[in-house]
Formats: sequence, C-alpha cells, structure tokens
Amino acid sequence: MIASRVPLACLGGLLLACLCGCDEGSGGAPTATAQSTEAQPTRRGKAEASALDTPAPTESGPAEATAAGSTSELVALDLGLTLDAVTRATPGNPRGVKPPHLREEVKREPFMVPKGVANVALYQPVTCSEKRLFAGDLDQLTDDIKQSGKFDFVELDTGLHWVQIDLGQVRAIHAVAIWHYYKNPTIYQDVIVQVADDQAFRQNVRTLFNNDHDNSARMGTGKDTAFYTRWWGELVNARGPDGAPTRARHVRVYTAGGMEGEPVRFVEIEVYGM
Repeated sequence: MIASRVPLACLGGLLLACLCGCDEGSGGAPTATAQSTEAQPTRRGKAEASALDTPAPTESGPAEATAAGSTSELVALDLGLTLDAVTRATPGNPRGVKPPHLREEVKREPFMVPKGVANVALYQPVTCSEKRLFAGDLDQLTDDIKQSGKFDFVELDTGLHWVQIDLGQVRAIHAVAIWHYYKNPTIYQDVIVQVADDQAFRQNVRTLFNNDHDNSARMGTGKDTAFYTRWWGELVNARGPDGAPTRARHVRVYTAGGMEGEPVRFVEIEVYGM
C-alpha cells in the first residue's frame, strides 16, 4: 500500500471548505430570501383575473413628503386591499354617457405617509343628510368592511346627499379614502369632500376634493376629475401645498346620483391621520 503524502495544511483547508459550504459569492446556490406573507391566489376566475390586472387610478393630488415627518420616516399607505377584503370581480366600463372630465385609469402611485398614520375614522359615528335610508345602516361606513356585496352598502335617495364622520377630536388628516358601491362600476356626479371644525359645518370649512365641473351642486365649480367606482377606492389627498396635513374633526362627503340614474350608495369611508 502506498502511503498518502498530502500535507496536513492542505487537509485542513479542504476540511474548512466543506464546513463553510457554498454561498452566493462562491458560485453556489444563492441564500434564500424572505418571501411576502400576503396570500396569493392559486387560481382565479376570468372576471377576477381581469379586475386584478386592472391598474388603479392616480390619487387626487401629489404624494409628497409631509411636514409631519422626514422622507426617511415615510411609508406607503396601506388601504388593506387584500383578496378577502374587497370584491375584485369588477366588470368592465359600462356603456353610456361619459362626462367630459372623466379620468383615464392609470396605475396609482404609492401614497407616502409618516409612520403611525392610521384610519382614525374606524368605528366613529356617522350622520347623513337623509332621514330615511333605503338600505343598510350608517355604522357600516366605518366598520372596515370594503366588500361590495348585496348587503355591504348604504343607499340614500337620488339627488345630492352627504354622509359625515365625527373623528371624536381634531386630527391631522393626510388622506380620505372613499368606496362607493362598485359591483357595478358607476360614475357618480358631484363628489365633494370637505372638513370642518364643527358638526354643523360652519366653522373653518375647507374643500379637499370637488369634481362638480358644472357647479350643479351650487358649492362652486370643482377642478377634480370624475371616476368610475372601483374596488381600489378613491384616494383624496388631504394635505396642503406645503405638504402639511389638514387639521379637522369632522369629514363630510357629498355625492349626487350616478350618470345612469343610480342612487347614492356608499360602502366605506376611511380617514387616514394621527
């Protein structure tokens, strides 16, 4: 038998290499990376697949760094649009009359907010301009249920109406998210979002959004665009030109009937602030 003459130093190097194993830098298999924890659908129907592939529209206003936090402290606003939270099988665009200021649907950029911003309207009391509701209860508008099912909406009469949320105290508001009934995509007229310091909306009233292009609501001509109701909701920027949030206690959302004679229907309203 011929004795091996491999030096001890070489044997030590080989042993060390075996113990270390392969890594990404040495040409072996790369180290596993963390995967998203959000559940992904394994199979989708035709209607749902179409809705998931539909890009969301741009939000109303720029998503800029705010005075409440530096750029390093900003995070993308999470509207909670998970598969089980919304009804994503929205049909295509309906045929019919389209207003001249209808928005082109493009992918909505992330809306950046300081860490700690949350839905301060959750479970807060809601009032409205209608004495009698045709469907639903007002507390459904702040219950965090954004689905657009048979019993998941509040219906008011035709014509201009409003719903109002009392935030309980003055809040620094960054955005307001609105879900009208969207199972059948509708273009609602005269969508106006205002905030005020008092419940009667007489003190320090400010308009955050107004797409009433012909002043039919008699509240001033708005410059914002009309939109189809969709599962991703309408996101209204509540910050001022300097990026600072708007401080208010009461939020009111006006809506007239739909372009095809649809009554006023709301699903959920969320107010993001601190």
